[in-house]
Amino acid sequence: MSEVYVIGRVGVDLYPEQLNTPLEEVRTFEKFVGGFAGNISTGLARLEVDVGIVSAVGDDGHGRFVRAFLESEGVDCSSLGVHPTLRTALAFCEAWPPDRFPITFYRTPTCPDWEITPADLPKALASARLVYTSGTGLAREPSRATMFAALDRARGHAVFDLDWREMLWDDPSAYAENVRNAVAFARIVIGGATEFAAAKLEPREALALGAEIVVVKRGPAGATLIDRAGTRDVPGLSVPVVNGLGAGDAFAAALAAALLEGREMDEAIRRANAAGAIVASRLSCSTAMPRRNEIDELLERPMLATESAHDPLAHIAAKSGMVCGLALDHRDSLRVVARAHGYPDDDAALRALKVELTKALAPEASVVLLDAELGSEAMRERGDTALVIPLESQGYESLGDGRITVLLHDMDPQRAAAMGAVGCKLLLPFRPDLAPIALRQQETAAHVIAACRVAGVLSIIEPIVYGLARTRPGAKLTGEDERRPRKRSDYGEVPEFAAMVIETARLLARLGPDVLKVQYPGDATSCRRVTAACGTVPWVLLGGGTNEEAFMTQLRDACAGGARGFIVGRTAWDVVLLTDEAAQDRAIAERAAFLGRCRVVTENATPAR
Repeated sequence: MSEVYVIGRVGVDLYPEQLNTPLEEVRTFEKFVGGFAGNISTGLARLEVDVGIVSAVGDDGHGRFVRAFLESEGVDCSSLGVHPTLRTALAFCEAWPPDRFPITFYRTPTCPDWEITPADLPKALASARLVYTSGTGLAREPSRATMFAALDRARGHAVFDLDWREMLWDDPSAYAENVRNAVAFARIVIGGATEFAAAKLEPREALALGAEIVVVKRGPAGATLIDRAGTRDVPGLSVPVVNGLGAGDAFAAALAAALLEGREMDEAIRRANAAGAIVASRLSCSTAMPRRNEIDELLERPMLATESAHDPLAHIAAKSGMVCGLALDHRDSLRVVARAHGYPDDDAALRALKVELTKALAPEASVVLLDAELGSEAMRERGDTALVIPLESQGYESLGDGRITVLLHDMDPQRAAAMGAVGCKLLLPFRPDLAPIALRQQETAAHVIAACRVAGVLSIIEPIVYGLARTRPGAKLTGEDERRPRKRSDYGEVPEFAAMVIETARLLARLGPDVLKVQYPGDATSCRRVTAACGTVPWVLLGGGTNEEAFMTQLRDACAGGARGFIVGRTAWDVVLLTDEAAQDRAIAERAAFLGRCRVVTENATPAR
């Protein structure tokens, strides 16, 4: 016997791998288990609740996929029936973050989960601690009679979710009457403000109909709790939205799990808000459902709370509020430059170099970027300087004329945070004029931004507009190829370079990163346009491997145009690749002085208004 039963919709969701794309233009989809009952039962199982699903699938591959997934998650599927003729329900989704996610359902004229009858309800339903039912289950018979039979058996421990899907009702006007009848059986009623409006039901009116607790979901703003003691708001959490679908189901699952643990209702809703935020920051629904430790970790990060209007740069900026960053996270490109200078390029030599550079230069920086591959020892030498760790692998897969970022398999924001990082950086080759490739890269960036939010670290996205001539179709680009385009002189082949940098900043700022690390767009006027394109997202200037004199000019233009500082790499360290120890010491000392001069520029900057 299960502690909780979830009754209702289950099927296969097909989510696009291309964001901001109409259904007719989506090329590829990823398959997930979905639907009210599929998502909530998965969410409960991941929160270690003994849960069973009451629903049905078709006698087809999709149905077998649903059963196999749910059983692998620990959901009791003994009451998941198999209809002999009807096909498993499908749903195709479009994703237009942050607030538009159209769904095309394949459920009509009917589907297996609408054909369950009261005879399909498990006998243990009456003794379960909670029973979840939904408004969509009332849309058609015999599912409607089954929902009311379940509510009647579960009086005193039933949860009714309004689950309003207008397109699934032959007669949408029947929704309100059926909801009012269902609320009379429920202990807890959950719904969004628009769902209560569709039901023509004031949330407090649900108490008069028989409910003990009413929860109004308000998305990122949190939720409103209404009970006999009154009305109170529980604030939500702010995360970059990748897919808002499923967030409500995660909310419902976490709410039940918290109540079963004996938590107070306000705390239960706080945890439910966190679960919903986590799923909203991910692409799928069922596989995005969080585990207890993920909810705990998000709630322990006050920087993510909606009511905490934090400045992300506070974690990586100097006292002036400007970022003075040092990038020592180079790997393959460092080997290339080292060989070009006649400097040893073996791991031991490069690790030792990073240690010496960090010791000497980190005190002049407010943040240092170091990789785990060659920079782990150097991380211990950074003192109080903030640490950021990169997430991208070396080299990029090419697709036609474009480049596709590959993430490191052994590093993610959670691991970076455990190593003491306050942020993660993602290097992102980007061409806004190559739409399919740009969408792939935006999806990668959105994934990283969401993962950083959940881990409680900053997301620093570094887009690089590159020339097409350097891409070899079908090849995997090396670190040397990857870094070469960073020199401004390499961009002569890029048409309308400034416009591309500005459009790139605009597209990526929409995803909600904490910081953008941007190329110099060409002049002070273009820097102001970058600031406008970024909106509320702060940006810093990258070095681009240019010489010191040129970089100082670029930095003045950028800061005057609204940049919040800089993060410089090769410009700060390539001249120290010397085999003569004394000469190298002098060169490192000069590089420290260079960073000091850069800091002065940022402190004296007067951004244009």
